Amino acid sequence: MDIERAKWALENLFQRVERDPIGGNWKLNGSITSGERDALIAILQHLGAEVGDLNSARGQQDPPIIAVPEFPLVLSSTALSAPEEPSVMLCLDFGTAMSKAFAIDGETEKPFDLAVGQRSGYTEAIYALPSSLFISGTGRVYLGHEAIAQSLLDETPGRQRFDSPKQELSQGTTADLSSVPVPKAINPTEIPFTKEELITLYLGYLTDMACTELQEGHERSRYVRRRFARPCWDTQRTAWAEQLLERMLSRAQILADTFSGHWQGGIDVRAIRAVFDKLGSVTPPTFLIAGGVEEPVAAAASIVLQGERQYPGFLVVDVGAGTTDFGLFVVIQPRSSSTPKIFRLQGSIHGIRQAGDTIDNFLRAIILKKHHVDLQSPYGVRIGAELNLHIRRYKEALFRDGTLAYRLADDTPGSVSLPEFLDSPEVARFSKGLREAVQKTFDGVHESWIRRMFEQPGVLVVLTGGGARLPMVHELTQGWIETHGIRVLCHAAPSVPTWITEGYPEFIDEFPQLAVAMGGAAPELPEMGPDTPQFGGLSSPTYVASNLQVKGV
Repeated sequence: MDIERAKWALENLFQRVERDPIGGNWKLNGSITSGERDALIAILQHLGAEVGDLNSARGQQDPPIIAVPEFPLVLSSTALSAPEEPSVMLCLDFGTAMSKAFAIDGETEKPFDLAVGQRSGYTEAIYALPSSLFISGTGRVYLGHEAIAQSLLDETPGRQRFDSPKQELSQGTTADLSSVPVPKAINPTEIPFTKEELITLYLGYLTDMACTELQEGHERSRYVRRRFARPCWDTQRTAWAEQLLERMLSRAQILADTFSGHWQGGIDVRAIRAVFDKLGSVTPPTFLIAGGVEEPVAAAASIVLQGERQYPGFLVVDVGAGTTDFGLFVVIQPRSSSTPKIFRLQGSIHGIRQAGDTIDNFLRAIILKKHHVDLQSPYGVRIGAELNLHIRRYKEALFRDGTLAYRLADDTPGSVSLPEFLDSPEVARFSKGLREAVQKTFDGVHESWIRRMFEQPGVLVVLTGGGARLPMVHELTQGWIETHGIRVLCHAAPSVPTWITEGYPEFIDEFPQLAVAMGGAAPELPEMGPDTPQFGGLSSPTYVASNLQVKGV
């Protein structure tokens, strides 16, 4: 085992070390996996220690048969008839790469930060969970950061994590996922699971981290209403996916309560199968689900969540891992209120199924092309499968460090520089596609909106999502958009709204990733505006536009 793999495994092991309340000594929560044992051996050997014969008779003994742990269904949520604490709204941002959550008390406007990453033991992010699930060859299911760590220890050719499960909703066919079995590459055990079951299990994990944060971190109920953020799918996919998500999220609350406190160290696949078998006869708490909200609409709500007034008209570009979503919004001041009102403009809300994962795929293709890897050969299959497990971290390292050094599964070394990557034809096509999508956003809006709100002084471009800092995305804040015979100048919006910088500075670094979850929990979401600027009881939009504070305008 190489040192990088060993490091990942021991970081995961360290997260399960806790202080014994009796005596104060440190103890391990759960057992040590075979991969973690191998990691300990690799580190000790790296430090020069003599570990002994790894193939001793003791190591060759047949493992004992372990009884299936029993998890009685916890049905506290189903005993209710309505959500508790009706003023509190939770939003679950089930992301392609990372998932987040946020909650707001609509009566007091108090936000509740939900440190789901920290709650799970993830050391690389406080407010985000990796959207990953891994089933080991020994029959344990790991979620979040543990799924990534355990998958990197498994050297079985062809093994796959169940990564980016949201892509089954965004990119897959609109099939009945409850009848689609998980392939052997993902589930090497003889215990069958469907794709819907694994997605529901991950949502149970996310739900538990969010609800436990709300309960233990803020002393609020676990059983509050919750929205879920979703991409801008077409009408057919939206109808299919929203119904599916409502079913999975309501069942996820029962899984969250049943497995709460037992996620770390993985859960026996047999126990999970037994719980799902029992879950089929239970009526889930559907009353907890308040419906979906499109991601750019939620992101827009986060901008003006607490009275922000310097945005008369703005473009939201939400760049996730699976989709990039767009929307135009205007902020109008009601004559009878001190709080501005936000409207979404008809014809502007849409999305494309290209985003951060697209960049991952480009990098993967460039690396494979560099080394002339034949993906049809046995060695090529192994190289490609291992590269898939590492590619997201490789991308992050490339954009962070400006260069990427890697080693393939056959020990072939290589490197890619950031300029080399950005100059590739694939990235150029992606950048062009983003520009064309922005053009479509403006072209879909009535000319009178453009002339009234955006011709002078221009449009603020708000970038949110995990891909907001990508250079080709940042380019969208520059230059002009020509639409309906009108030139609209683009300005980069402040990276963080004033209500956060002044009132909640702890969210400053996290805002791009948290924007959707924040806005999705808002008491009021942006309403659909009229076709043309007819406002009735609202004051003239030019009044708000005159308050715009942007350098150079």
